[in-house]
Amino acid sequence: MVPPPCGHGHHFCNGNLPTYSMNIKSLNITKHHLYPIVVLDHILSHRTRHSVGRFLDVSIVILFFATIVSYGLKFIPFIDALYIEQATMIAPKIMGLLLVLISILLFIIILELFFRFSYFEEHETTNEPTFDVLKILYTATDGDLTKSFIQSAAGEKILLRCGIPTTALQTEFLAKRSGILFDAPFPEITDGPFTLSSLVLFLLSVDEEFRTFIVRGGIREPDLVGCAEWVMRQNALAKKQERWWSHERLAAIPGIGKDWAYGAAFTLARYGKEIVERYDTYASTMSLKDTAEVTSLERILARSTGADAIIVGLSEAASMDVVFNFARSIARGIVTPELEGKKIFVLDYNLIVAALHTKDEYETTMITIFEEAINAGNIILVISNLPAFLAHARSLNSDVVTLVEPYLSSGRLQAIATIDMDNFHNVVEQNAVLMSQFEKVVVTEPSEAKMVPILERVAENLESRNPVFFLYSAIDEALRSAENYLPDGVLPDKAVSLLIEVVPQCMQAHKVIVDRSDILTLIKTKTNIPVGEIQTAEREKLLSLEQFLRERVVGQDEAIKVTANALRRARAGVRNMKRPIGSALFLGPTGVGKTETVKALADLFFGDEKAILRFDMSEYQTADSLERLIGFSEGERAGTLTKALKERPYGVLLLDEFEKANKEILDLFLQVLDEGFFSDMRGKRVSARNVIIVATSNAGSEFIWEAREQGLEVSTMKDKILSKIIERGVYRPELLNRFDAVVLFNPLGEKELAQIARIMLQKLQKRLKEKNLELVITDDLVNAVIKHGTDPLFGARPMNRAIQEKVEQAIAEKLIRGEIGEGSQVVILPEELI
Repeated sequence: MVPPPCGHGHHFCNGNLPTYSMNIKSLNITKHHLYPIVVLDHILSHRTRHSVGRFLDVSIVILFFATIVSYGLKFIPFIDALYIEQATMIAPKIMGLLLVLISILLFIIILELFFRFSYFEEHETTNEPTFDVLKILYTATDGDLTKSFIQSAAGEKILLRCGIPTTALQTEFLAKRSGILFDAPFPEITDGPFTLSSLVLFLLSVDEEFRTFIVRGGIREPDLVGCAEWVMRQNALAKKQERWWSHERLAAIPGIGKDWAYGAAFTLARYGKEIVERYDTYASTMSLKDTAEVTSLERILARSTGADAIIVGLSEAASMDVVFNFARSIARGIVTPELEGKKIFVLDYNLIVAALHTKDEYETTMITIFEEAINAGNIILVISNLPAFLAHARSLNSDVVTLVEPYLSSGRLQAIATIDMDNFHNVVEQNAVLMSQFEKVVVTEPSEAKMVPILERVAENLESRNPVFFLYSAIDEALRSAENYLPDGVLPDKAVSLLIEVVPQCMQAHKVIVDRSDILTLIKTKTNIPVGEIQTAEREKLLSLEQFLRERVVGQDEAIKVTANALRRARAGVRNMKRPIGSALFLGPTGVGKTETVKALADLFFGDEKAILRFDMSEYQTADSLERLIGFSEGERAGTLTKALKERPYGVLLLDEFEKANKEILDLFLQVLDEGFFSDMRGKRVSARNVIIVATSNAGSEFIWEAREQGLEVSTMKDKILSKIIERGVYRPELLNRFDAVVLFNPLGEKELAQIARIMLQKLQKRLKEKNLELVITDDLVNAVIKHGTDPLFGARPMNRAIQEKVEQAIAEKLIRGEIGEGSQVVILPEELI
């Protein structure tokens, strides 16, 4: 039994293998209604018939003119009699050959008609192999079904889309395999046709050699099945285009003089553009009759009154896609009779803004456009980006809603407006006239099963224009990466943009095959997030993260371990993509390395320690703090966090003094830490899934100091310290549990302070080296810095100030006095640090 497809459209996914009730031998394919054309296609393939037909067409035309010339020479007076005699002799032979070729062509045409009508014949029973599968079964004469699949045209296409060339299959697989025999079990087909994707999964389940070869080649099972479904769709489209007698193909043939029955619209033609079918964009690849939005739009516009619609999408582009698909359905004649022959004109907003500068000019022109659209009799007017259209009218002190209302309410004007979801709530729902005149059509995001075919057609279109070849893995990764790493925009638009952008990247690298790694390289370039295959140098760095961190963070082994493990998990790609990259709460006294750890984290993961979005949560303690963070409900003022994440959606989000934040903000981060997003003041999602969230806090510092003074290891007291923090009501347990890790930072001892002082002096040494000065770092200098820059309450933080006010000051004075100059060694004695 063949189970129905899963969410991806794949049969047998998630380990659901078929039940076997017969073997391949018991399949009597001769009874299949497509068996005759399978035999025909095996003897004389579809491609061969077409090639022979084209050759015969050309030959017949040439022989036809040759026959006319040979018989017509005798009627030309100045032609030599010898030529006329020779032409008369060969004329019957040419005529005979012409008739033979015509007979052969007629035979080929009859065969092709037999093939097409048999192939497209409707049958009630679909529980049987499809044509492509039947061809593979027919050629499996040696008992090796896998070999037959690989050597078939469909199998070759499938494996090429996986990135496996035919030569590799011949030399590395077929030459060494033992083969499956005809007594292998075959699934009983009861739940729909047995397609190429079903066959692929069947072969993977019964042929261990084939499965091993695929896995070793780095091909994922869903990718192989996806390739099969891609080829199935390509074959179905090719066959559909050959079905010239179908209603859709015949209806698409334009009539003669249809436009003569309708009036002209010269002003509208000046300020608008007619939509014609867009074969060059992904929008034209969507299934029209299965698109609920197009069906709803057709139903509304087919009415005699109230035939006006407003399309509400996640974005303006998504709304316009529905309009383009609707125009395509009109062009192909697959709409109700009331809409046949309609033309769709989109008002060119930019042209209107550029040309109309006064209220009178604007209103006169708009009235003329409305009247022309009505008088023409076959025009549907589209107002794209309705908020911008209304805003321009308001800038001229014109009430365009009042202007257009009589036309809409009378039912004489058919109009479509497009708008995104946010503006619909803010603009249209607040206007009673617009709500009463337009019926809403909501555009939902397509399912993954619908988006994959869209991306495949985009890839095919790009292949036809550029010297590239897309593997299925690139399509799959574009969809995944667009969803995971590109928070702005909607699908499939974001994924389409990735496919378009990756082409010049590959061409610049002189690469023809576009695979998963190319999409990931593009993502890395756009986001600075390390993705893709881990190379040797990076692998060594990841395995030695603790060493790198210890060079910057002193005396915090637990923090280093937690940070290193979090980075490795994130880079390995095993994290939950629906949450932030990572999250941690750093607890400890001031000046012990919490912020330095965050900087090291940003540097290691994002390649820049400046990739930090820093918020001082002590500034968000008042009642309006939440609004200041996410945005004010009244007005268009965006919140600081909302703005920061939209401008820089990739990096480390540092929340300093987290315990001081307003309770509402702590509640907000319950959701952010768990789901990776929050809603701004307009209800729009703001993603935090591509940031590492680190909250620092001094909460519990006194308990940490207490443990240290008692000679206890702070890490062993973690549970007790956290319990005391919860008892005091600083943090709720559910908030602490949302963090991937809660890390306690130890107070610094003399040994750690000396290491930190030396590291800070080395930074100064590096800066002076750029000025051709060599600072000599001595133990005495280190001890002097510790003496002047240590405070038990503030840890190592005062050291920077001590170096600046004492060491740098002493160096500056030496330079001014001329005691040192370029190329000098700089030695600072402790007594000079007054």
